[in-house]
Amino acid sequence: MNLPSTYSSFLANVQHYKIGEADELIAESSKIGSFVNKFFNKVMPACYILDYTTGKYIYATSRMRDLIEHPLSYFLDGGIEFSTSLFHKKDLVVYGEKVLPENLAFLKSTPVEEHSDFLFQVNYRGKRKSGGYRNVVQESIFIKSAEDKMPLATLGFLYEVPGAGNESRINHKISRIHDDEMVAPKSIISNIYFSNEQDNLLTKREIEVLKYLCDDLTSEEIAGKLFISRHTVDNHRRKLLEKTNMKTSVGLVKFAIEAGYI
Repeated sequence: MNLPSTYSSFLANVQHYKIGEADELIAESSKIGSFVNKFFNKVMPACYILDYTTGKYIYATSRMRDLIEHPLSYFLDGGIEFSTSLFHKKDLVVYGEKVLPENLAFLKSTPVEEHSDFLFQVNYRGKRKSGGYRNVVQESIFIKSAEDKMPLATLGFLYEVPGAGNESRINHKISRIHDDEMVAPKSIISNIYFSNEQDNLLTKREIEVLKYLCDDLTSEEIAGKLFISRHTVDNHRRKLLEKTNMKTSVGLVKFAIEAGYI
């Protein structure tokens, strides 16, 4: 089966699945109580349970009101249509076309009985009632999946991170949850996306550093070529890794070849 490539196609696909009673989903979410308790003690996030098959939230805590700045009934009655209306439009595109497909591909490669063993994290900009945006982090655990591994319901947490309300950088992570609540979830997949395309374009200086890296020059050698400090070269290299979603210099060389820089 081909995986849905956008959020809207995913929602249309899962409408045909049977998910069971709401009480069963709430009971399922309680099975991961140790992690939930640790999370609540840490940041007191808003919490919800989302049924993808209906596009409705079957449960939400009162903390949700602080984030949406509307009565809780707006969230519960409006469902996904209302909640996505609060996304920055460009961030929603990235979520639907990049983050969600990555999540679905990971779940497809994971035994269905292990789906609730992983934490899926992403940040995006949410609208403020007074204007502007707040930076919101969303943590999700898939608590119900079909036999074909398509996720049907999620237990989610939302909390605001001060500042960065205008940044287009979106961090996406998938981590394994440990039974020991003293051990932080270990990241398995980590991606960085930019919802403003110009933020993901390489600058002239970054391209220069990239080409020298492809020539196997060290940071000291590149600094001498460009009459800049090694610290500045290292900063450019870090930015290159972030913008290209690569993890090593070998990956940067591969990117440079595919992008036509060398």
